[in-house]
Amino acid sequence: MIKISATQLESYRRMLDGAITPEQFERSLLRLDPPNEMMARGTLFHEMMQAHDPSGFESDFDLECILEARSKMDYRNPIFEYKVRKQFRTKFGDISVTGVADQLLGLDVVEIKTRYSPSSFDAYYNSMQWKVYCELFKSNWVVYKVFEFDSPEARNFKAYSQYVFPRPINNYEEVYNMIHYLHEYIMIRGLHEEPALQMYATITI
Repeated sequence: MIKISATQLESYRRMLDGAITPEQFERSLLRLDPPNEMMARGTLFHEMMQAHDPSGFESDFDLECILEARSKMDYRNPIFEYKVRKQFRTKFGDISVTGVADQLLGLDVVEIKTRYSPSSFDAYYNSMQWKVYCELFKSNWVVYKVFEFDSPEARNFKAYSQYVFPRPINNYEEVYNMIHYLHEYIMIRGLHEEPALQMYATITI
């Protein structure tokens, strides 16, 4: 069975919108590229935010950053990195969709985001990630906590924003259609087969 993630569905949407090229999307779908510096720094920040004892991260972030960032979280319910997998059926067969919530508060999802440019509500509103999470986790609300850094080397964030996204009325239809179209794309392009890996073996983007 083909397995995709909420993040890959968002990458597919970005490709359709022209934000990334088909080659970039397919390389990400096949997981051919290692995490870049920004992604690695974001992962480290996530680990600090989710740690029971963040003191081990003082060599990576200023103490002020650690205290201020963690003050934005609710640690009374420390359910982090909660994974859910749900199976959907399209005319091409069954496909499995996975989502990993940074934090689960009841049925509501909290996502921690790191950026290196100014953020806005509109920048995330069209994202498929939070819409998919509404279906996978049966959530009525998804909260994005966005921390803006100057660069991956910065030891403290310079701006913080919080955006709350309520579940849209026709959310299931929008999510299902995107899953269907991505499933179709994968089958037509043969990305579920071994030759896809060989096809990209010599391509550099």
